[in-house]
Amino acid sequence: MFHPDGKTVLSGDLSGQVKQWDSATGKQTAVFDAADLYNFNARGQGVDYGGVRSLALSPDGKTLACGGLHKATNPLGAVNEPLILLFDMESQEKRRSCIAEGVRGVVWRNTFLGDGTLMAASGGGGGGYLLFWSGDSEKTTHQLKLKDTVRGLDVHPDQMHVATTHWDRHLRISRLGK
Repeated sequence: MFHPDGKTVLSGDLSGQVKQWDSATGKQTAVFDAADLYNFNARGQGVDYGGVRSLALSPDGKTLACGGLHKATNPLGAVNEPLILLFDMESQEKRRSCIAEGVRGVVWRNTFLGDGTLMAASGGGGGGYLLFWSGDSEKTTHQLKLKDTVRGLDVHPDQMHVATTHWDRHLRISRLGK
């Protein structure tokens, strides 16, 4: 993803690293350790699983949100939990982990709303959810269950409508707030 400054590109990989690049030179300038999003399932299928599935920057550009999964006890059976890691852009230090209790799945897409609320589209063995974290909360402040597994989302410029794409090949538009 491009940073709003146009000079920086961020990329995440399946091993749980986020790399920051200078877009003019192609040189790597920083690394964020998002290894909490990586899993190796040694007792089950013996697979590497997880990694960084989504990146988003806060409206002020100071916080990087990396979405994915953790606690993958049966990764090929979609038995895992969504997780977002928040990093300070300047120091690359992890600020906190954002979890969604009682939800199974993966954070396929996360974004910040204009007021700083963190929103994620999650889907997997537990169905589909829009998940929300406000302020400094580590646990979701709201969870909206959706009809089917959510694989993507985008927010309308009015910040009141959300388009979500689903495993069942449908696009749904939801209204947030009142």
